[in-house]
Amino acid sequence: MLSLSDIINTIERKSRKPDESELRTLPNRIAVIHGRLSDPHQVHDSRESVREIAVQLRRAIEDGYETGLDPAAVEDWLEKIRNGAVQPGILRDGKVVVNCLGLGISGSLPEEKRPDLVLDFELLEKGELGAIYVTEGANRLSRDPDRLVSAKLLKLMKDSNCKLRTSYEVLSPCIDRDWEIIHREFERGAEELKELHKRLYHRKELRATRGEFVGEPIPPGFILPIIGRKANGEYQFGKMDPYPPHTAIDVRIFQEYIRCRGSKLQTALAMADVMFPRFLPEFTYMERYSALRSCPRTPAGYRITPATVKGLVTNLKLIGVWRWGDTIKVNNHEPVVPEALFLTAYELALARAKPKGRAVYYEPMEWSGLLWCCNHDKPALVSSYSSGGVYRCKRDYDAALGRICLNIEKRFINEPLTTEVLRQLDFTPCAEEVLEQLENEAVQGKLETANYSQEVTELERRLENLKQYLGCGDKQREEIYWQQYQATEEKLKDLLNNPVPVKTIAAIDIRAVKQFLVNLPGKWQSYTPTVRNRLLKLIIEKVELRHDAKIIEATVHWKTGFCQRVIIQRARATNNQGSVWTEEENRLLEALWRNTPLKAVLEALPERTLSAIRNHARCLDLKCQRKTTSAKKRRRWTRQEEAQAHVFYKEGTPVSEIATKLNRTHNAIMQRATAKKWHVPSQSMRKKKPVVWKTVDQDFKVFQEAPSRRLLPFGHILNLIFKVVE
Repeated sequence: MLSLSDIINTIERKSRKPDESELRTLPNRIAVIHGRLSDPHQVHDSRESVREIAVQLRRAIEDGYETGLDPAAVEDWLEKIRNGAVQPGILRDGKVVVNCLGLGISGSLPEEKRPDLVLDFELLEKGELGAIYVTEGANRLSRDPDRLVSAKLLKLMKDSNCKLRTSYEVLSPCIDRDWEIIHREFERGAEELKELHKRLYHRKELRATRGEFVGEPIPPGFILPIIGRKANGEYQFGKMDPYPPHTAIDVRIFQEYIRCRGSKLQTALAMADVMFPRFLPEFTYMERYSALRSCPRTPAGYRITPATVKGLVTNLKLIGVWRWGDTIKVNNHEPVVPEALFLTAYELALARAKPKGRAVYYEPMEWSGLLWCCNHDKPALVSSYSSGGVYRCKRDYDAALGRICLNIEKRFINEPLTTEVLRQLDFTPCAEEVLEQLENEAVQGKLETANYSQEVTELERRLENLKQYLGCGDKQREEIYWQQYQATEEKLKDLLNNPVPVKTIAAIDIRAVKQFLVNLPGKWQSYTPTVRNRLLKLIIEKVELRHDAKIIEATVHWKTGFCQRVIIQRARATNNQGSVWTEEENRLLEALWRNTPLKAVLEALPERTLSAIRNHARCLDLKCQRKTTSAKKRRRWTRQEEAQAHVFYKEGTPVSEIATKLNRTHNAIMQRATAKKWHVPSQSMRKKKPVVWKTVDQDFKVFQEAPSRRLLPFGHILNLIFKVVE
């Protein structure tokens, strides 16, 4: 039978906190040995730092960890990594893991770009990691300037009592004093990185004050002369030199820009047959540094776009002025454009520039990111401009192939498409909850695909980095870099040949979905544009738009495989972007404008308003010789006529009808209304014409028999939705 003292001793033993020696005891669960160096050059040059990883393995074995890893074999493996014979990886046996994925990776990178920390976080969250061995201090684990990675790592280490084992001590985050030491190490690493950036910035600033290259894109017309190489094989550049094959084209662009009165699009169209030629073989390195790298590239050279024109006409480097931050240096290098020509173009560019305002956030429109214009060789994503409430396709404009092909108010897209889609669905007040569940399932389904894409991108970037080191002049290094390049390329091929398989995701509660499908049209406008756009993106794959001057044919592709076709009638455009003047209309206006009465001109151009015709004639610099009535011969307004006109105007009667009733001209009515400051009541103001559309009938069997393999994660639920709607 237990005595009272036995019970008290048992309680004290269970409630007693472990002392510091127990918290620092090794071995404890799994040990991970870390090694990290900031770039491949350090891996190659820092032989002792790489060997220190094998020393830490010996130390882990001395601490009592059981493993079959041989320190000598691991040291040979590390030497092969240092020489580039094998790629950095992970060795695991027993209770020890040698993690070398951090070799050649900067410690300032965020968590998603640190593959060496993925295993650590995974083991810490499972509670399996007992000790982390580092070659120096905690600052080798992370130098994140935002302290996010270090804070997360320290928190997980404390929660699972994971020790930090250095070359000279064992630290436990569960001990306040040790926690402070580790935290100071992380802070010291971040501060060292900050100081390093300051020194590097100061060096860059010194080069900038001398007018030398510091990393910004080089404008067309210049090349960077190579004056030497750094210790790591990178080029050293001097001041910019003119590049004759491009300088002549720069001058032509400036001349065309002035001739086109500052229009970037007209300049690009005028230069459509001219391209910047490709760099000569001895200057191929300029493809990385020239601003032309962002231009469309063809076998003949680089195409000139409105963005190219914009970047040239305001670039002071073209006249020999060097600017970097607050540093401005005149006559730094030889100019490639005459100063008088540049100043004329610069003045035009400033005159046409819009004033900058404060940044404003606009919510996305309902169909943002879903519309595709199919009036091109390849479908082009339609941009949405929430500030102006328009959808716009600028593919031809951005590529200098033509004008904006589609510029339409959002009501002509939102109202027809939303109405037709809502006929298949319904909402309830629990829409927000169901929407969050839908979105979470979709995000989980895409997580693995996102990780796969990130890994492919990292390997492609590594290939590009290794290309820079080829041709460094050192045969031994070239052989090492070439082996690394081949190994990385092989890994990328294997990754591309084994894409991530599509996984099915479990469904949510069917009852919630049934409740979700009630009174959607009535509550749709009560939700924010962001919520509406999120829902549409979950159930709609894309909308293809085919359009001309009168109609828009929209094909809505659901993620279930079903398609809807909607024919939308377009209103007559009232802006120069939505209705571009054709060459035939221009010739007709030039022939009629000089002597033909306005009434005949309007009849000849039925699709154009009087103000549009006058504005376009002014742009074409056309003159007319019509006779105007002198002030003496004009009929004066009587009080009775003025009173009648005022009544008609207040009632919202069209001005053309008022002019007919009073035997006056359109301009006479408008001038009198302006002079007398007549205002039209809001209820009498002309309302916008309603949007007119029709749907193309589809066999509902197609709707029911949509291929299930194309369903989104909630595809089978949406099938149920469609049956309920039926």
